[in-house]
Amino acid sequence: MTNKKRKIVAIILFLIFSGLLIYNLLNPYQKQSGHKDDSKISTSYDSGNSYSQTSTLSEDVMAEEQPSQEDLWREKYRGNSLQNGAQPYRALYGKNKQSGASEIIVTAPKDQDVLVMVKNNKGKVMRHAYIKSRKTYTFHISAGYYQVFFICGSDWCPEKEAPNGQMGFFLSSSTSKDEVLYIDNYQTLTYTLQSMTNGNFMPTYASSDDAF
Repeated sequence: MTNKKRKIVAIILFLIFSGLLIYNLLNPYQKQSGHKDDSKISTSYDSGNSYSQTSTLSEDVMAEEQPSQEDLWREKYRGNSLQNGAQPYRALYGKNKQSGASEIIVTAPKDQDVLVMVKNNKGKVMRHAYIKSRKTYTFHISAGYYQVFFICGSDWCPEKEAPNGQMGFFLSSSTSKDEVLYIDNYQTLTYTLQSMTNGNFMPTYASSDDAF
């Protein structure tokens, strides 16, 4: 091959490579175009995932921001209470009897109301009453063995189910109890639910279910 022909071939090759280089620079996605369908599917899939994840995250955030039923009740019944001496579960336990020569007297704490449940030695609720903060209520009973439960709480909610299946219970509460005691005729058992130095009553923890 003569030098003239070699120069012509070199020029042609140079032009071809230059053209390819310019084409590649002007078409950066040429390589992907060879997988046009796959790219579309992949892009759509990625886009779908991104959208789906964003949507799911938004729903999770919204769910976290949604107030719980307890929160809704607390907002609605904040500070709510019953009258002193009310018997919210009268339909189940009957009205408190005012007969009996003995008494159980309970004074509620300064900062909480208290629901008092009085059981006999067979574990049956004989008396119960709602006592407002700082107020006092007297249970009249006959001589016998009794155990007294104290459910101290706040924000009485008539829509919340109590452990006994009745409607109405504190939104915030703690339960304690005294031991089983025998109360004789004409004897009075007094509970003052206040913190004090040298107090002679130390209630023990109980679950709310125990009181019913």
